[in-house]
Amino acid sequence: MEHVSSFPDRLLEQMTLNGYNAQGLAKQIACSHSTIYNLLNDKYKQPSTEIFFSIIEHFNCSADYMLGFLEFPFEGAVYHPPLRIYGARIRELLKARKEKQKTFIENMHISSNLAYQWLSDKALPTIEYLIKLANYFDITVDVFIQRTK
Repeated sequence: MEHVSSFPDRLLEQMTLNGYNAQGLAKQIACSHSTIYNLLNDKYKQPSTEIFFSIIEHFNCSADYMLGFLEFPFEGAVYHPPLRIYGARIRELLKARKEKQKTFIENMHISSNLAYQWLSDKALPTIEYLIKLANYFDITVDVFIQRTK
């Protein structure tokens, strides 16, 4: 997956199309307006997973589009809420590949503790890791988070 645009650009585009300023969006997704300003000004490398999910749910848009992997949004598409626990999803994808968790950990270059956190649903992957996981399983981020099939 190659980025075609940056998250701040896509966020600003969605805000403009939907008539939001930073304070209005912050109120809608229950975060601080400084978080939205920082996202727009690229102060964060990436948003937190929960903030990102709130944004894509609020605007009913593709995670892949917001991350810059798609050049154009799918007009009129309806998306499912993103998956917020990943243990079963990762095990399902590993089973489909007939791959052991140990191999997954080695190939992803992650610690067994991090894998344990995801597999036991104690932590959400960061946006960076959602992208890496989608790439690893050769699917889109939207498919990985089960927003689309």
